[in-house]
Amino acid sequence: VGATAIAVTRTSGKKQELLAFGAAHVIAAAEEDLETRLKDITGPDDVRVVLDPIGGPIFGPLTAAMAPGGILVEYGGLSPEPTPFPLFTVLSKSLTLRG
Repeated sequence: VGATAIAVTRTSGKKQELLAFGAAHVIAAAEEDLETRLKDITGPDDVRVVLDPIGGPIFGPLTAAMAPGGILVEYGGLSPEPTPFPLFTVLSKSLTLRG
């Protein structure tokens, strides 16, 4: 389908395994700035689709790196921490798409 798989993990310990399973890029969220790395990888297009089974504090950087009109699928809650919904970030991306 032309997608570029970007895997996010806590540490770089799983990097080689994730690359072997087909990820084009691996970001270690505890070692790198997630939003910055996503934007570095995607360039001006930003992230079109996010599949997140974790929730928690990772939700903010994922949505911040999304393209206007992007798709977010939050299908789990593996993080015991709260998952704050960044309403204004999502609304501004929606308004950008319509404007």
